[in-house]
Amino acid sequence: MYVLVGIFSTGTFLINFGQFIPAWDSSYYNMLMSQNFKYERYLKSKFTIMTISVALLFVLGIPYVYFGWDILAVHFAAMIYNIGVNSHVILYGGTFNRKKINLDEKAAFNFQGTGAVQWLIGLPLMLLPMGIFALINWLVNFEIATIILGALGFVGIALHKKFMVAITKKVHYKQICYD
Repeated sequence: MYVLVGIFSTGTFLINFGQFIPAWDSSYYNMLMSQNFKYERYLKSKFTIMTISVALLFVLGIPYVYFGWDILAVHFAAMIYNIGVNSHVILYGGTFNRKKINLDEKAAFNFQGTGAVQWLIGLPLMLLPMGIFALINWLVNFEIATIILGALGFVGIALHKKFMVAITKKVHYKQICYD
Protein backbone atom coordinates (compact mmCIF):
# COMPACT_ATOMS: atom_id res chain seq x y z
CA MET A 1 0.00 0.00 0.00
CA TYR A 2 2.99 2.32 0.49
CA VAL A 3 3.61 2.26 -3.24
CA LEU A 4 -0.02 3.01 -4.09
CA VAL A 5 0.02 6.03 -1.79
CA GLY A 6 3.39 7.17 -3.16
CA ILE A 7 2.41 6.78 -6.82
CA PHE A 8 -0.97 8.40 -6.30
CA SER A 9 0.13 11.27 -4.06
CA THR A 10 3.07 12.33 -6.23
CA GLY A 11 1.31 11.55 -9.50
CA THR A 12 -2.16 13.03 -8.97
CA PHE A 13 -1.61 15.94 -11.36
CA LEU A 14 0.38 13.73 -13.72
CA ILE A 15 -2.52 11.31 -14.05
CA ASN A 16 -5.30 13.92 -14.23
CA PHE A 17 -3.52 16.27 -16.63
CA GLY A 18 -1.40 13.89 -18.66
CA GLN A 19 -4.01 11.51 -19.97
CA PHE A 20 -5.92 14.38 -21.59
CA ILE A 21 -2.93 16.10 -23.19
CA PRO A 22 -4.21 16.37 -26.74
CA ALA A 23 -7.77 16.91 -25.50
CA TRP A 24 -6.91 19.97 -23.38
CA ASP A 25 -5.74 21.76 -26.51
CA SER A 26 -8.53 20.57 -28.79
CA SER A 27 -10.08 24.03 -29.16
CA TYR A 28 -6.93 25.42 -30.71
CA TYR A 29 -5.07 22.25 -31.71
CA ASN A 30 -5.07 23.12 -35.42
CA MET A 31 -3.52 26.51 -34.64
CA LEU A 32 -0.83 24.84 -32.53
CA MET A 33 0.03 22.39 -35.29
CA SER A 34 0.34 25.19 -37.85
CA GLN A 35 3.04 26.92 -35.78
CA ASN A 36 6.69 26.66 -36.67
CA PHE A 37 7.86 24.22 -33.99
CA LYS A 38 8.27 20.50 -33.78
CA TYR A 39 5.64 18.36 -32.12
CA GLU A 40 8.36 16.92 -29.88
CA ARG A 41 8.76 20.39 -28.38
CA TYR A 42 5.02 20.45 -27.60
CA LEU A 43 5.25 17.06 -25.86
CA LYS A 44 8.40 18.12 -24.02
CA SER A 45 6.62 21.16 -22.60
CA LYS A 46 3.80 18.94 -21.34
CA PHE A 47 6.35 16.50 -19.90
CA THR A 48 8.10 19.37 -18.10
CA ILE A 49 4.84 20.54 -16.53
CA MET A 50 4.11 17.01 -15.33
CA THR A 51 7.65 16.54 -13.96
CA ILE A 52 7.52 19.80 -12.03
CA SER A 53 4.18 18.82 -10.54
CA VAL A 54 5.48 15.41 -9.45
CA ALA A 55 8.52 16.99 -7.77
CA LEU A 56 6.38 19.65 -6.11
CA LEU A 57 3.92 17.07 -4.80
CA PHE A 58 6.85 15.07 -3.41
CA VAL A 59 8.12 18.13 -1.56
CA LEU A 60 4.63 18.75 -0.19
CA GLY A 61 4.54 15.10 0.91
CA ILE A 62 7.78 15.21 2.90
CA PRO A 63 5.80 15.45 6.18
CA TYR A 64 4.97 11.76 5.59
CA VAL A 65 8.32 11.20 7.32
CA TYR A 66 6.31 11.52 10.52
CA PHE A 67 5.09 7.97 9.86
CA GLY A 68 8.63 6.67 9.30
CA TRP A 69 11.66 7.03 7.08
CA ASP A 70 10.67 3.93 5.12
CA ILE A 71 7.51 5.69 3.93
CA LEU A 72 9.53 8.69 2.79
CA ALA A 73 11.94 6.39 0.93
CA VAL A 74 9.05 4.71 -0.90
CA HIS A 75 7.56 8.14 -1.56
CA PHE A 76 10.86 9.23 -3.16
CA ALA A 77 11.11 6.04 -5.22
CA ALA A 78 7.52 6.54 -6.37
CA MET A 79 8.35 10.10 -7.44
CA ILE A 80 11.28 8.88 -9.53
CA TYR A 81 9.12 6.09 -10.98
CA ASN A 82 6.40 8.59 -11.88
CA ILE A 83 8.88 10.84 -13.66
CA GLY A 84 10.76 8.06 -15.46
CA VAL A 85 8.02 5.56 -16.28
CA ASN A 86 4.49 6.79 -15.65
CA SER A 87 4.95 10.13 -17.39
CA HIS A 88 5.96 8.34 -20.59
CA VAL A 89 3.12 5.82 -20.25
CA ILE A 90 0.68 8.72 -19.83
CA LEU A 91 2.03 10.56 -22.88
CA TYR A 92 1.85 7.39 -24.95
CA GLY A 93 -1.67 6.67 -23.71
CA GLY A 94 -2.68 10.20 -24.65
CA THR A 95 -1.90 9.42 -28.28
CA PHE A 96 -4.92 7.10 -28.29
CA ASN A 97 -7.29 9.81 -27.01
CA ARG A 98 -9.41 11.07 -29.90
CA LYS A 99 -11.98 12.95 -27.81
CA LYS A 100 -12.07 16.70 -27.30
CA ILE A 101 -12.54 18.80 -24.19
CA ASN A 102 -14.37 22.11 -24.36
CA LEU A 103 -12.83 24.21 -21.61
CA ASP A 104 -15.83 26.57 -21.61
CA GLU A 105 -18.09 23.89 -20.15
CA LYS A 106 -18.78 23.37 -16.44
CA ALA A 107 -16.14 21.49 -14.48
CA ALA A 108 -18.27 19.43 -12.08
CA PHE A 109 -19.35 16.01 -13.36
CA ASN A 110 -17.96 16.79 -16.77
CA PHE A 111 -16.83 13.60 -18.49
CA GLN A 112 -16.04 14.99 -21.92
CA GLY A 113 -12.82 13.65 -23.33
CA THR A 114 -13.12 10.56 -21.15
CA GLY A 115 -13.11 7.18 -22.80
CA ALA A 116 -12.00 3.63 -22.20
CA VAL A 117 -8.33 4.60 -22.55
CA GLN A 118 -8.51 6.81 -19.44
CA TRP A 119 -9.84 3.93 -17.36
CA LEU A 120 -7.54 1.29 -18.81
CA ILE A 121 -4.39 3.38 -18.46
CA GLY A 122 -4.83 3.36 -14.69
CA LEU A 123 -4.01 -0.34 -14.56
CA PRO A 124 -0.35 -0.15 -15.58
CA LEU A 125 0.09 3.16 -13.74
CA MET A 126 -0.93 1.76 -10.38
CA LEU A 127 -0.85 -2.04 -10.51
CA LEU A 128 2.51 -2.53 -12.24
CA PRO A 129 4.66 -0.68 -9.66
CA MET A 130 2.64 -2.22 -6.83
CA GLY A 131 3.16 -5.70 -8.27
CA ILE A 132 6.89 -5.19 -8.85
CA PHE A 133 7.34 -3.79 -5.35
CA ALA A 134 5.28 -6.55 -3.70
CA LEU A 135 7.12 -9.31 -5.56
CA ILE A 136 10.59 -8.00 -4.74
CA ASN A 137 9.56 -7.21 -1.16
CA TRP A 138 8.33 -10.80 -0.80
CA LEU A 139 11.39 -12.35 -2.50
CA VAL A 140 14.12 -10.14 -1.02
CA ASN A 141 13.21 -7.28 1.32
CA PHE A 142 11.64 -3.84 1.62
CA GLU A 143 14.80 -1.82 0.99
CA ILE A 144 15.73 -3.67 -2.21
CA ALA A 145 12.15 -3.34 -3.47
CA THR A 146 12.33 0.42 -2.88
CA ILE A 147 15.69 0.63 -4.68
CA ILE A 148 14.40 -1.39 -7.65
CA LEU A 149 11.34 0.87 -7.98
CA GLY A 150 13.57 3.95 -7.97
CA ALA A 151 16.03 2.29 -10.38
CA LEU A 152 13.23 1.63 -12.86
CA GLY A 153 12.41 5.32 -12.71
CA PHE A 154 16.06 6.27 -13.30
CA VAL A 155 16.17 3.92 -16.32
CA GLY A 156 13.10 5.68 -17.70
CA ILE A 157 14.75 9.06 -17.15
CA ALA A 158 17.89 7.84 -18.93
CA LEU A 159 15.80 6.64 -21.89
CA HIS A 160 13.68 9.81 -22.00
CA LYS A 161 14.86 10.96 -25.43
CA LYS A 162 14.18 7.56 -27.01
CA PHE A 163 10.72 7.43 -25.46
CA MET A 164 9.89 10.94 -26.69
CA VAL A 165 11.00 10.09 -30.22
CA ALA A 166 8.79 6.98 -30.18
CA ILE A 167 5.80 8.90 -28.82
CA THR A 168 6.29 11.66 -31.40
CA LYS A 169 6.41 9.08 -34.21
CA LYS A 170 3.20 7.54 -32.89
CA VAL A 171 1.47 10.95 -32.93
CA HIS A 172 2.70 11.73 -36.46
CA TYR A 173 1.53 8.31 -37.68
CA LYS A 174 -1.86 8.88 -36.08
CA GLN A 175 -2.21 12.32 -37.72
CA ILE A 176 -1.34 10.93 -41.14
CA CYS A 177 -3.78 8.03 -40.81
CA TYR A 178 -6.75 9.86 -39.28
CA ASP A 179 -6.62 13.44 -40.49
